[in-house]
Amino acid sequence: MKCGWRKYLMAAMLLYGCSDDSYKGVQDELISSDEQVPVMIAIGDPSGGVVKGDGPVDNVKDLMEDDIYVYAFNRSASTSFSTLRSQSSLDCLVDASTDASRSVSGRRAKLKTSDVYMTWVDESRTIYWPAGQETITAFDFYAYYLGGLQVPESAYSRQDDKVAIDITIDGSADLMTSRARPTESQMASLSKKDQLAAQVYSYSHYMALRNIVPTFMFSHNLVRLDFEIVPGVTHGIRKRVYIQDISIESQTRGTFVVAAKDESEIGATFSGDAKKLYLPDKDGTTIPKDKYSIDTRYDASETIVPLSVGSCLFVAPSSSYLFRTTLKEMDQSSTDSVLNEQECDPIEISAGEEGFLPGNSYKVKITVSGWMNVSVVVSLDRWESGGSTTIDREEVPEG
Repeated sequence: MKCGWRKYLMAAMLLYGCSDDSYKGVQDELISSDEQVPVMIAIGDPSGGVVKGDGPVDNVKDLMEDDIYVYAFNRSASTSFSTLRSQSSLDCLVDASTDASRSVSGRRAKLKTSDVYMTWVDESRTIYWPAGQETITAFDFYAYYLGGLQVPESAYSRQDDKVAIDITIDGSADLMTSRARPTESQMASLSKKDQLAAQVYSYSHYMALRNIVPTFMFSHNLVRLDFEIVPGVTHGIRKRVYIQDISIESQTRGTFVVAAKDESEIGATFSGDAKKLYLPDKDGTTIPKDKYSIDTRYDASETIVPLSVGSCLFVAPSSSYLFRTTLKEMDQSSTDSVLNEQECDPIEISAGEEGFLPGNSYKVKITVSGWMNVSVVVSLDRWESGGSTTIDREEVPEG
């Protein structure tokens, strides 16, 4: 597919040709540049809250060596997202169909160093920006993160206007998506005319010559739940209570749209019956028996010391959930004997009228006085979707 770049140029000249300082399109010698420039990508350096499948991490450096998948499609309205790069690199600039895997998925990339630039996993096959008459052909870049969730090839659906994946979550994997846009710092590095050009030609060979690299700032698509145990008052009796497990009933089967012409369609939707998802430990394994315990308080004057349990759960958005926990209760005041050990009755938890929203993090605070006396309070917690990114145009690494 050949891009009618002269039409784009004429449109840009008409749009911005109101004054001598306005944008009048790019020069012909730059439009027809044949310089080979490899396609590079970057990830924003979050200030906190980026989360991976085996537990929360504090910043983007903790995503090092994790798989991130990338698509890039021609911005033309006639482009079909069902077209593979192996069929037309001017329709689909980036996917995995020309890698060794020959997959219909996004192309795999990893963060291997401490800066923001990612490396393509299949380094033997370099993808270059279309040059020459395609210098200003613009592509939209999409990235998604599965947090270690295993997805078979058959789960992908490449459609005209979107790419969707059939998923089944298990509570351990975060799902994130991003559509690349020029960052504030990137725009600030450009001249006024190139800033106007960036609105039309990002992302393209023309902008790559100006070191404008597709940069992803991820958004979370699931609900994150963290759990905290608070010792209750048992009035003169000291009990030790072990938290043997915690579970939430959540829908698990859904559709994950990772790229779409209509950006509002990007994200995860779920349907079907809810299933128990068990809170994993911090290393991703099942919580060991007798690992987490609290001692109840003689009276309300004693200091409350909350206990954080396990890692966190990533669940489908919902108006409410059923919470369950198995407790082992021991009487420390006399024989240190086991008083009871069983799963408590289910407790419905909610987060106000809005319910549990995708991209939000909630703290589930559980006050325990014994296996028959459990109460739960939910509060909205802080969960960042990403931070600002500064890219020095003089320090863009060589392809």
